[in-house]
Amino acid sequence: MLTESKKQRKIYFDLIRILAIFLVLFTHTHEVGSKLYMLREGDFVRLFYIVLDCFRTINNPLLFMVSGALLLGRDESIGQVWKKRIFRFVIVLFVFSYIHLIDTAINSGTVASFDFLASFRSIIEGPVRSSYWFLYSYISFLIMLPLLRLVAKHMTLKDGVYLFLTGVVVLDGFRLFRLCTGVSGVNLTVYFCEMIMFYPLIGFVMEKYWDEITAKIDKNKMIIATLLGITGLMISAGLTYREYLITGNWTENWITFSDPLLAAVLFIGVKHFCGNIAQDKHPVFVRVVTVAGGSMFGIYLLENILRNITKPVFYALDAFTPTIVACLIWLMLTMVLGTVVIWLIKLIPGVKKYI
Repeated sequence: MLTESKKQRKIYFDLIRILAIFLVLFTHTHEVGSKLYMLREGDFVRLFYIVLDCFRTINNPLLFMVSGALLLGRDESIGQVWKKRIFRFVIVLFVFSYIHLIDTAINSGTVASFDFLASFRSIIEGPVRSSYWFLYSYISFLIMLPLLRLVAKHMTLKDGVYLFLTGVVVLDGFRLFRLCTGVSGVNLTVYFCEMIMFYPLIGFVMEKYWDEITAKIDKNKMIIATLLGITGLMISAGLTYREYLITGNWTENWITFSDPLLAAVLFIGVKHFCGNIAQDKHPVFVRVVTVAGGSMFGIYLLENILRNITKPVFYALDAFTPTIVACLIWLMLTMVLGTVVIWLIKLIPGVKKYI
């Protein structure tokens, strides 16, 4: 979520942020978007919607990869990390949690009995909005940042490959092995916290050793990696559907299958795409992406309010277009509105450094 200075800003980070936050918004559309398959009949259409739901799960891995790429290589004291980063996000967590609690109280007509102290306790105990779990995880990542930097400082590309392959085995391979063999579990305990350790370190390695990575991965290898990612996505969707056919219940047991590979392929693809753009020849594109990318954190914080404002567009479009099309257009409009709103909010003195 870190914002780079204009001099150092790299637009591929902004493009990844934009895609990730769009997928976050899509995640929260539920029965009119990400969970459409629960309400639709027909194997092909239903499977297509399941694929979309499985694909959107790379949103948070991408955000933590960007954070790792931007933060793990920096040299800051523990005090600086707490002062510049942790306290900032703690303040953001409490301020926007209160905003949503008060908004809920106003809409429900209970604002007169609003209890600030009880709300404070509820914020400490857990997210007041389910999507705010990310803030708690991100603060946890920042607390561990000084120690993760010690690991990152000594990581080679070979170490990064080892970490990635270990992650694929632990996060995906063990699950597939259990399914294929019928064993109840693999009796190995491998500490693997995806959001706090794995994805940030993978993002860091990709950024630090980008030239070496591109020298080793030619066009054919990239095509193979992409096909493997797509194959993993299809397996994820297929296993989700299979479980429903067997149990009669929809679960999310398999929707994150292949996330490590898919997130890595997309990260590399966007970075390579931006590397082929002569930024000085496309100033309008760069400016739009930069402004939009810098607004993504604010859009995440206010997404339910923004979506409610633009929801009439969805209802209007849903009357004569497929629901998924209406949903995607609605979310794009929400992103545009959010970019404008956050850009204006950032003009308020002192606000920009927080969102």
